[in-house]
Amino acid sequence: MLSDKFKTLCDEITIEGIVFKRYQGKRLQNHISRKQLNGNFNDVIIKVEDESFLANRMVLSTFSEYFEIMFDIEMKEKQKNEVEIHNVTANTMKLIIEFIYTGQIEINKNNVCELHSASNMMQVNAVTKCCLRFLAKAISPTTCLTISYLADFYGYEHLEDQAIDFIEKNIDGIIVTKHFRNLSKDDILPLFKKTKSRWLHNQISEIALYKAIVNWTYFELEKRRGHFQSLFQAVELTTFSLSYLEKTVSQETLVRENCECLKALVDSILKVASIDLIRAKGSRILSVGGTETSKEVIEIFNICSDEFKIFPNLDIAHSALSAVVIGNNIYVIGGGVPNELGMLASNNFVSCLNLNKEDLEWKEVKHMEEKRWVTGTAVLGGMTNFQWFRSSSALLYITHIMYNICLG
Repeated sequence: MLSDKFKTLCDEITIEGIVFKRYQGKRLQNHISRKQLNGNFNDVIIKVEDESFLANRMVLSTFSEYFEIMFDIEMKEKQKNEVEIHNVTANTMKLIIEFIYTGQIEINKNNVCELHSASNMMQVNAVTKCCLRFLAKAISPTTCLTISYLADFYGYEHLEDQAIDFIEKNIDGIIVTKHFRNLSKDDILPLFKKTKSRWLHNQISEIALYKAIVNWTYFELEKRRGHFQSLFQAVELTTFSLSYLEKTVSQETLVRENCECLKALVDSILKVASIDLIRAKGSRILSVGGTETSKEVIEIFNICSDEFKIFPNLDIAHSALSAVVIGNNIYVIGGGVPNELGMLASNNFVSCLNLNKEDLEWKEVKHMEEKRWVTGTAVLGGMTNFQWFRSSSALLYITHIMYNICLG
């Protein structure tokens, strides 16, 4: 019974009730660990290979979905005092049970693979996560490829991202390792697919992949020579500079002796050279109209500055018009304009925009004799920059490259 003094104290307290919490996990863990060691409360024997481990069903099912299902539903193991586990070594089972009871486990290069396989099978998720953390720290030039494959197989996206990031940053060191050179062709192509999707055709990365193909092929030249073409075609050559294509790729014997590889090289040189010429001339691309009726029908894309610019509105909304550039003038021709009924009708308008003037303004010029809508337009009396390049500069450059290839 409380004394009158304490009763008075209780009557005088005015604050609200407070919920107090204390973490009991560590104490509980120590308690069940001691009881497991001295045999108290154990109600099941886990038999693996020739060894037996005493345990408690409740404790095992708390940390393992595998055991929870086994002991909860009407499986034959539910009624047995001894359960035999297959596809797990005794030492691995010992480590997992110790972890369940103590919360501690030592993972190293000698046991991580077995522990991961066993914990994944028995759904001891905490151990699986520890294995993944260990593997993430173990990523190196000799392990990154295997860890990447393992992560992909089991669907560990975060671990796979870490492995691919490492590969991207250290590809030059990886491709000279014995592990990389011993990969099969079927192992290399999936790796290329992953890295290409992440690198987005970055030039440095593509060059590293090209070097990887060459190194891998030369490791067993006679056996792997036949695979070079398909691997070579996995590299985006158009990300390379003209200098690298000419001085390095075109001089590679594996490329020179294969007609398909040579064809891919020439096509890439043509594309890269055309892009270089366009950039050098500061060329721009026009985006003209479309099927929508809008006054803002003209946009121009500057290849050098990598940006679009919208030109002044036309006086009347046009649809499906055409356009040409002659000198510094843009001509917009025909198209559909709304009639008095609000329907689109063809017209014979021709408007001009002089790009040399500070104040850009569309001006009407002589109309066409016939109304035209969705018509084709061409420039006569001369070729465009691109046509000139294709007919002269590019062919001269390709002839130069092929001459060097033939002469060696």
